Formats: sequence, C-alpha cells, structure tokens
Amino acid sequence: MATVNIRWTVVSKIIDLISSTPLVAGVTVAPGWPGERNHLAQIIWIDDIDGNVEIPVMTGGRKQRNDDFDIPIQFQVLGFVNLDDTMRRLTELVAIVEDTLADDTSLDNLDGVLSAQITRERMTSAVTTEGPIGFAEVTVSVTTRLL
Repeated sequence: MATVNIRWTVVSKIIDLISSTPLVAGVTVAPGWPGERNHLAQIIWIDDIDGNVEIPVMTGGRKQRNDDFDIPIQFQVLGFVNLDDTMRRLTELVAIVEDTLADDTSLDNLDGVLSAQITRERMTSAVTTEGPIGFAEVTVSVTTRLL
C-alpha cells in the first residue's frame, strides 16, 4: 500500500495514457495549465486537482488514510471556420479520452488507488472575432487509501 500522496502519480499516468493514443497525434497534451497566451489550436491539459484528505491524528501508531480527489481534464479547440466544426472536433477529442481511460485498467492497478472513474463532463463554446473556441472538461474522480 502506498504511504505517500499519489496524486501526481495518477496525473502522470493519465497524461501518459492520453498522449500515447495515436488518435490525439497533433494535439498538445500537457500536465498543467498552458497559460493565458496559449494559441495552440487543440490542447488537452490537467487543471486544478482538488479533493478531501482524511488522516486520523492523535491516535496511537500510523493509521490508514483516505485521499479522494478529482482530476479535471481540460480541452480547448480553436482554428476552425465555424462553431459546428469546432464542437464536432471537441466532442471527438472528449470521446477519444473517454475511450482511452475506459479501455485501460492500469489506473486501478496503481498502488493505493481503490477506484478511478469519470464522474462529470461539461462543454461550452465562445464565438470571438478570431473565430469559434470550444472548451470541455472531463473529471476523473479517484479514491485512494494510503498507509
């Protein structure tokens, strides 16, 4: 059983899985926010990891502790002429990530991970003077137990 926080280990595994998928060739996959000046046409990144930690204290000896956290996978698509094409590509990228995570069981095999599942999805768009932009978020919820 893992004895230290494994959030970054899980994030690294998700990034490796997504970036090694041939269907996202040409898409930038990053472990963190690309910044406000990002002009990449298609990018997937991990946003703010948030969750709850339960650590028993003021008891004798080391106790098991729980770390339940959410990993938001962010998507941005721009550079298409119209909103319909933008949102179709965005939907395609989301489906690729869903399938990649659904087909791979290695997240459940990471030391300390009890479960990992997609628990939320959302999409939105903006139409700017420079063209349409599509945004999506897929949240992976992870439950871990540490010693």
